[in-house]
Amino acid sequence: MKQKILFFILICLSANTAFAQKEYYRMSRWDDGAKRTEVVGSGNDSLLTGYYQNGNRSEEGRYMYGKFIGAWNYWYPSGSKQMTMYFDSLNISTIKNDKVSKGMLIRAVGYYETGEIQRYESYAEGKHVATTAFHKNGHVESLTIYDTNENAYQQTTWYDNGNMKELAMFTKSFKTVKEGKKEVTRMEMLPLPYKVWHENGQVATNGQVDNGKKVGTWRNYDTDGNLIKTDEF
Repeated sequence: MKQKILFFILICLSANTAFAQKEYYRMSRWDDGAKRTEVVGSGNDSLLTGYYQNGNRSEEGRYMYGKFIGAWNYWYPSGSKQMTMYFDSLNISTIKNDKVSKGMLIRAVGYYETGEIQRYESYAEGKHVATTAFHKNGHVESLTIYDTNENAYQQTTWYDNGNMKELAMFTKSFKTVKEGKKEVTRMEMLPLPYKVWHENGQVATNGQVDNGKKVGTWRNYDTDGNLIKTDEF
C-alpha cells in the first residue's frame, strides 16, 4: 500500500506543477487504452481517481499542495472496498513561509473482499502506533503495538473462537541513572515473556526470549495441561 501512495504522490505533484490554472483535467490510460488515472481540480485542490484495467476503481481521494487530505478509498479489482485511509486535513490549504500543514496519516481500516473488517491501523504524527487484525467472524486475530521507530515490540494473537493463541514481547527496557551531575538513560536487555496456547485455552508453551533467542526454562504442555517437555537454554 505504501508503494501505491508513493506512486500517486508523484502523480499529484506533477499535476500541481503542470496545471497551475484555475481548473484542470488530466487523464492517463493503460496500454490497452483503458482509463488508468483521472485528476480533476481547481487551483491546488484536486480529486484523483485510479482504475483497474477492467474499469473498476482502484483508489480515489483528494490532495492539496501534494498532500493527501481526508479519506482515501481503495478497492479490490472485483469492486469491493479494500481499505480507507484517513489523512489529517487541518489547515492544509494555508501556506505560510513556504510551509505546508501536516496532511499526515491518522488511521486506516482494511476490509476482506467479502466486506468484513480485516484490520484497523492507528497512527500518531504520521507514525504507525498499532494494528488490530480481525478474523472474518469479527473476533480479534492479532494486536501489534509499535515503538516510535515503527518496530513491533508486542504482538498478541487469538484463535477465531476468541481464545488466546500467542503472546510475544520484543520491547527493550530503558533505565535512567545518575552519572555525576547528569542523568543518563540506558537500554537494558531483559528476558521477555513468550507464551503459546492450544485452541482449547490450555497453555502449550511457556518461556522467555532475550534479544530474539530462547533463554531460561521452556515448558511445553499437551491439550489437557499436562507437562510433556522441559528445555533449558
